[in-house]
Amino acid sequence: MPLISLYFLRKFYFTLMFMLLAVIVIFLTIDLMENLNHFLDSEIPTASLVLYYELFIPQIIYLVMPIAILLSLVMVLGGMARHGELDAVKGSGISLWRIIRLFFFHGLLLSLLVLYLGESLVADANRERLDIYREYVPTARKLFYQDSQNAYSA
Repeated sequence: MPLISLYFLRKFYFTLMFMLLAVIVIFLTIDLMENLNHFLDSEIPTASLVLYYELFIPQIIYLVMPIAILLSLVMVLGGMARHGELDAVKGSGISLWRIIRLFFFHGLLLSLLVLYLGESLVADANRERLDIYREYVPTARKLFYQDSQNAYSA
């Protein structure tokens, strides 16, 4: 792989990882603020709370990866165009189609990775995460439904 391709990919993946890290921190902070009163009332152990949020990270990545890829690509190519790097690459004889092919191929690989992540890891992690939530946080509301003419069940 030519050195210029490695340069482009390094900038792209660095931006992508930074963006994913920022979004994960934002998601976890918002979720913690929404559920903090439930966690404090139920006195959930710290280890279970940490595990709960570790299991939430694959779901966050699965949700935001397409947008993160798009924004990372726009930021990297926009920054390179602003600093004249794309003009220098075109001037050296490398076509823009080659750069687009490079990003398309890596976007396709990331999409397949997210598909695999969504079908295997996210489902299992969500199941375990919700089990932890149901185990420690009691539900305050009960659902009543009518199963016969005058009988109600909880």
